[in-house]
Amino acid sequence: MRNYIRSFMNGESARQFLTMSVIGLANTVVDFTLVNVFRFGFGWELFLSVSSAFLLATLLSYVLNRRVTFGMAASGANASEGIGFVVVNLVALGITNVVVWVADQWVGPLDALELNVAKVVATLIILLPKFAALRDVVFKKALAEQAEDQA
Repeated sequence: MRNYIRSFMNGESARQFLTMSVIGLANTVVDFTLVNVFRFGFGWELFLSVSSAFLLATLLSYVLNRRVTFGMAASGANASEGIGFVVVNLVALGITNVVVWVADQWVGPLDALELNVAKVVATLIILLPKFAALRDVVFKKALAEQAEDQA
């Protein structure tokens, strides 16, 4: 366990985490914009608004994280990697929806500010576990192959 924790404390992991965080910030802007348009512009139901925005931002996240964070070409993507990415993000979506639902139950019907605060809280909760899952599960094989090619 100690070695695993140390694996996050090197320059490459720090660069990847920072890059993923910047991409995550951009995707969060996309997500927040869409959730607000869907919920308050189109009048969609809360769950549908949150889920649709999250899933669209996730597609953008996959492309950017694969290419920029982990430096892999688009041509090397495979079905198991894509499925793994979707699974990780579905778990993140579930956590996001639970946090938003709890806030909605606790505060009452969420206005725009309250909805966005709830989504920020959810984003902070899922950030580090999501990075670990992407690095150590989803892109693990491709990263290992990339390291072999560079050696």
